[in-house]
Amino acid sequence: MSFSNKEQGQARAVLLPSAKDIEALVRAEHRDPFAILGPHDDGADGQFIRAFLPGALSVQVLARNTGDVIGSLQSEAVPGLFVGHFAQAQDYLLRIQWAGGEQVSEDPYSFGPLLGEMDLYLFAEGNHRDLSACLGAQLKTVDGIEGVRFAVWAPNARRVSVVGVKTL
Repeated sequence: MSFSNKEQGQARAVLLPSAKDIEALVRAEHRDPFAILGPHDDGADGQFIRAFLPGALSVQVLARNTGDVIGSLQSEAVPGLFVGHFAQAQDYLLRIQWAGGEQVSEDPYSFGPLLGEMDLYLFAEGNHRDLSACLGAQLKTVDGIEGVRFAVWAPNARRVSVVGVKTL
């Protein structure tokens, strides 16, 4: 991250979510983690990237197309919260250092909302005819990346967790 002294105070405020958002995130009770995690436009062709990875020791950002190191996310006051600013917005992967080894993976928060506007409209209206196609676990390919999208309707839930195991 490179900011002038004048810009550092402003950038720091944008870089970190509010204390209320951080607290809700740590308690796994944030209503919209996509609003604070993943990539966010900085308004000048760059991006802020935030990741919440409890137990991670460090995080590097790699260019998705080449695997080159773009930079690092810095650990903040809250253990597991990593943030960084990058002058150029681009697709990326995260290289995460854990106590037991290294992991290179997609940032699940970099994909944005995956339910279509029509699905949301019909669901809210009570007229969706095929909820099994949009709720639950769905195998999807997004931007050439294969994975599983999971959506649940749980209006009274305080939190929802998904645990998955990759089998070969």
